[in-house]
Amino acid sequence: MGTRLSHSKLDLVTAQGMPLFISINLCFYRIFCFLCFLHGIFFFWRKKRFPLKGRKWNDPAHVNWLTLSTKEAAARIRNGNLKSEELVQCYINRIEEVNPYLNAAVACRYEQALAEAQEIDKVLAGETVPPEYSLERKPLLGVPCTIKESQSVIGMPHTGGLLKRKGITADVYSPVVRRVRDAGAVIIAITNCSELCMWYESSNNVYGTTNNPYNVDCMVGGSSGGEGSINGAGCSAFGIGSDIGGSVRMPCFFCGIFGHKHSPYLTPDGDEFPPTSGDAKYYLARSPMCRYPVDLPLVLDVMAGNAIEAPSSLTSKVAAVDLTKLNYVSIASDGGSWYCSPVDQELVAAQSEVVDHLTSHYSVEVKKTSLRKFRYSVYMWLTGLEENDSGPSFCAYMANLEGSVNPFRELAKWLVGRSPHTLPCIGLGALEKATSYTKSKQSSEKVKGITQSLKAELEDLLGSNGVLLYPSHPTVAPPHHKAIYTPLNFAYTAVFNILGFAVTQVPLGLDSRGLPLGIQVVSTGGNDHLTLAVAMDLEKTMSRCGWVCPPNFSF
Repeated sequence: MGTRLSHSKLDLVTAQGMPLFISINLCFYRIFCFLCFLHGIFFFWRKKRFPLKGRKWNDPAHVNWLTLSTKEAAARIRNGNLKSEELVQCYINRIEEVNPYLNAAVACRYEQALAEAQEIDKVLAGETVPPEYSLERKPLLGVPCTIKESQSVIGMPHTGGLLKRKGITADVYSPVVRRVRDAGAVIIAITNCSELCMWYESSNNVYGTTNNPYNVDCMVGGSSGGEGSINGAGCSAFGIGSDIGGSVRMPCFFCGIFGHKHSPYLTPDGDEFPPTSGDAKYYLARSPMCRYPVDLPLVLDVMAGNAIEAPSSLTSKVAAVDLTKLNYVSIASDGGSWYCSPVDQELVAAQSEVVDHLTSHYSVEVKKTSLRKFRYSVYMWLTGLEENDSGPSFCAYMANLEGSVNPFRELAKWLVGRSPHTLPCIGLGALEKATSYTKSKQSSEKVKGITQSLKAELEDLLGSNGVLLYPSHPTVAPPHHKAIYTPLNFAYTAVFNILGFAVTQVPLGLDSRGLPLGIQVVSTGGNDHLTLAVAMDLEKTMSRCGWVCPPNFSF
């Protein structure tokens, strides 16, 4: 393995101090893979089958309401062409019909939602509409939405997928949830996440596993997988997730919808579980997830506290982007890292189609290149979090901050079915312990040097007006629990959290097996409007781009 990592002088991870770090963790990784084999056998016998082929929704009269964007739905409600109560009830019916197969919504607030919608309709039916109901103050008026369970919503469960927190409910609204509600949105349900929001399959011992609407035998991504599934199935106008390593973009990719990881510090933190602390807040984005890209800047402006009509708002800045003047770059893979799967050929072909479309439609040149430092994405992410999160350890959060869990003891308990934790959570805790024994300050500094070098190269390549096309993930949505065999594939998304770049996830239709394809549109920090503008225009001008209703749950 040492020779595989030492191709050139650029491979700084082979410098003094790193071989021991890598070899010990590789040894641990192989032991972990053997346990994954046992894990896979266990879940093979537990797999459920769902007779879904040809299933149709039982409320076809209102199908057009479910295909409205958030922006259009809010406009119709404000103009009196649609009642908020009717739209909320329509989405409730859709969840009730679909969720038994998906397990995406884990707690519902239907009565409160209908009461809030009725109050909105009552106010709008009056002779004069109060100023606080203006478009500027309530751009999301009457539109139903869903929220990831790790965000605080008063009266709703707030466990972060941790069994020890079962029964805990939130007594406040998190800042982003409060802003969405103040903008007029109506929360109808809370959605599933992975245990402690640190794994890319949304499965935990509180709520179970969430299924993919395009194939219920496949995973939805994580940690915001409940949002990916519920929105991909057309059960919500939009959702709110969070992303520290791809936790919004992977579910959006696996479930065929749009999502955006914003530039650092764009949205406020607080009242989340688990929380972030120190400089790790730089990496975390609270992000909108939806079927239509026109809704991304709208919801982001609300979450960020921007007035949507202001020149500085994302909505205004997106509208001003001239796509023919952008600098376009395409990188087809991470260059062949040993820890990631090769990129699927259908994903490669889809990215090539986007390149061809941009070239022909805008008469621009798309520069195709590669950067070797992408091969070290997972090292950058792990080192960045370890060095910059000054809060409690992951093992402390596993104990709900009541002491600290011994992950190796939990692994022994898991083998006999006695652990309250999922295997990925235990593995992450064990990795944290193993890394603490083997890392050195020298090796950490070298990895941080690689990170800064890659960031500088990309900023030079893109300039102040450029976007990068990059794979969302090396494979389409894997079968349930198979991700544990390739635990580091999330590196394709995680690297951009560490770099502080803005990224929009764009769906590109379905592959030959009926699973969503997609791509990341990336730009440097502060250039969110560029990636959003490209995403919105691709949906308008490229036939394969955009959300496709899952055949198993067609309207």
